[in-house]
Amino acid sequence: MDKNNLIGFLLIALVVLLLQYFNTPPPKEITQTAPNTESSTGTSTPVPSENNVLLSGTAFTALGLDSTAANKKEERYFLENDFLKIEFSNKGAKPVKVELKEFNTSSKKPVMLLDGVDNRFNFQIPVAGQLLNTSDLIFDASQDADALRFTLKRKDGSVIEHTYKLDPGKYVMDMDFRLIGFGNVLPADTRILLDWKTSLISQEHNLDNERNVSTIYYKSGEDVERLSETSSDILEEFEAPLDWVGFKQQFFTSTLIAQNKFTATRLSSETSSNPADSTIKNMEAKLSFNYKSGSSFNFPMQMYLGPLRFQTLQSHNLGLEKQVKLGMGLFRWINQYAILPIFNFLEKYISSYGIIILILTLLVKTLVFPLTRKALVSAAKMQALKPELEEIQKLHQGDAMKIQQETMKIYSASGVSPFGGCLPSLLQLPLFFAMNVFFPAAIELRQEKFLWAKDLSSFDDIIKLPFSIPLLGDHLSIFAILFSITTYLSIKVMANMTPSAAGNNDQMKMIMTIQKIMPFALFFLFNRLPSGLTYYFVISNIITLILQWIIKKFFINEAAIHTEIAANKLKGPKQGGFASRLEEMMKAQQVALEEQKRKSGK
Repeated sequence: MDKNNLIGFLLIALVVLLLQYFNTPPPKEITQTAPNTESSTGTSTPVPSENNVLLSGTAFTALGLDSTAANKKEERYFLENDFLKIEFSNKGAKPVKVELKEFNTSSKKPVMLLDGVDNRFNFQIPVAGQLLNTSDLIFDASQDADALRFTLKRKDGSVIEHTYKLDPGKYVMDMDFRLIGFGNVLPADTRILLDWKTSLISQEHNLDNERNVSTIYYKSGEDVERLSETSSDILEEFEAPLDWVGFKQQFFTSTLIAQNKFTATRLSSETSSNPADSTIKNMEAKLSFNYKSGSSFNFPMQMYLGPLRFQTLQSHNLGLEKQVKLGMGLFRWINQYAILPIFNFLEKYISSYGIIILILTLLVKTLVFPLTRKALVSAAKMQALKPELEEIQKLHQGDAMKIQQETMKIYSASGVSPFGGCLPSLLQLPLFFAMNVFFPAAIELRQEKFLWAKDLSSFDDIIKLPFSIPLLGDHLSIFAILFSITTYLSIKVMANMTPSAAGNNDQMKMIMTIQKIMPFALFFLFNRLPSGLTYYFVISNIITLILQWIIKKFFINEAAIHTEIAANKLKGPKQGGFASRLEEMMKAQQVALEEQKRKSGK
């Protein structure tokens, strides 16, 4: 293998590492509520809670509220459909628990997008020189089959109203915040603050990975932006209209959508520094909107509470699907318009996602077969020149510059480009990178089993270690081991087909050493990757080895190659060819070096 091939492999390894980089308080005790009694329609009987509001009667009076409201008790209510089960509290008129009924965590418990007293959904209203926080107040509640209404009446007759509606077969909850009779209480364009805070609950096997892919997404105008996933503590403030804000984790999202846009915004995402904390991240969005005077003012919203399934999110036509990490630019285009449609088509007819990945890999390899063939034919041509190149190395041993010049002369005269195999390999890289992004983001692979892998969205850890090794972890991935072995074999096959680069023995020894250790160095990276991705790379390597044998056996005619090279030598080098230009550059460099030696000799 020459330097160019080696550099190519090293660049691929570097980019994979960069993709992984761009692509870590003890848990609070959650107060358990009494079991609810639910009817078949999804309505429920209120469940008493022991918690009272914290405001005193005096504070209630100052806010224009009846002081007897301080004696009301907290109660729980429920809305439920095929996908969601949502628990509400009349204290703050807010959701306190959200269960996704279709999904379980890695420990076989229900997926809870919201569960805990430290979560907040509070409207802050400036009233009579004070701030009225809805999270402090007990509301009256009324409920029917699919809607829940919370109301709080002030002494002057004005009313604060929260309405929640959950239609069948949807991940979206409709929400409406309404102020009735506040025309004489609030001036026009009074800013109302909504403080939304959530502690993301770990759902998957690998907490570190969950933290590395969880962040806040938001849409401003036509652009969908996000905070950094890898920063442990990040804060962003801006004055700009927002369509929605999403608290995104690995495979799920809680996204708040404003029909009339939010205005000023403060977003923060924080990762606990306590290693014993199993919370993914603490996320907070402080959003605001302006009150419009009148007898009644409402601010309608929706909240998407569900999986990061591309088609489901895209159906809302709000850009919510941008939360699915499919890469940027060309890579996202390939995934969205090529890989994803094929993947979704195959899953309609095939139940095993391992077989789907196999078929997808075969399709990709078929697509790039002409490029693979061209790269191998180029390697075969260089192999045909191997005796002449070795003779040059013996003749000019110790003079690397002369060896390079004579090597370029042979390439130019023979019509062989030393980079003939590089371009086809580079053209395959967009597909390689697209697949590298696609599999870790595919919720379809979540908790899907194949062979020894229990979950294709996480690493296979059938081999567990009694200790943890830095950079490796406490397990050995069989797919990662197979990847290293097949990568080593593929490099070895290519090395046997390509003449050695010109240079001294020490340089060649170093290159050969790097060739041998690189596949096993990559094992440390691949050991933590999702098994669906490492399985894809293993299958890809095996298919590549098979194609290398087929192309060498049936598509490469060594006699014809030697005849073509001999004919090119008779014609002479192409004027302006790359090898010719490279040869001229090296000659100029040699002249400059000789001139420098001559001057230094004086």
